[in-house]
Amino acid sequence: MPAPPPPAGSSAPPAAPPAPVPPPPYPYPGYGYPVPRPRDNAATLIVLLLVAFVVIPAILGVIVLMFFTSFFGGFVPTGPIVVLDNAVLGNGNASIEVRLVSQEHPIDRYGFRLEVNGTESGTTAFPPGGQGPPVSVGGYSLSVRWRDEDLDGQVGVWDTFTVSGVGAPLPPSTSFRFTLSFGGSVLEASESWSTP
Repeated sequence: MPAPPPPAGSSAPPAAPPAPVPPPPYPYPGYGYPVPRPRDNAATLIVLLLVAFVVIPAILGVIVLMFFTSFFGGFVPTGPIVVLDNAVLGNGNASIEVRLVSQEHPIDRYGFRLEVNGTESGTTAFPPGGQGPPVSVGGYSLSVRWRDEDLDGQVGVWDTFTVSGVGAPLPPSTSFRFTLSFGGSVLEASESWSTP
């Protein structure tokens, strides 16, 4: 049977509050963990590359320039740096190979000096062909010839300078020194040897 109507002048009893709904477990469904924004490393990479390939080499270049400036008395040499190998004796001659050259230049930009038993000749310029004129030094007449190994007309690695007597082998029991110089530069390359 239905419940009797409430008496007049009274209100309906209050409804019971709904049962509390437990919160969903964390992370809330549909939301998940916040996804981190992808990092844009392009700017960082560009800065690192600039430092590695521009700033550091520039600093090293300044340090090297300062070293050369102080080492050579206030100027940076403009000529090539040449390194000669040990003299090889054979057939009465001495052959000297070029082991390193920082810049290649034609042979007529170079000159040479010879020293025999402590007596030195003056500087003699190489003609374009590379066959130096006979040089008298220490009572001997000597000749210097340049052999261009790669046939490019410039002094380079593996080229050879040959010191020989004019019409005769190098004298025995004699000390020699060959000095290669470049047009007005203070940079020179020398090699010494003695004949048996």
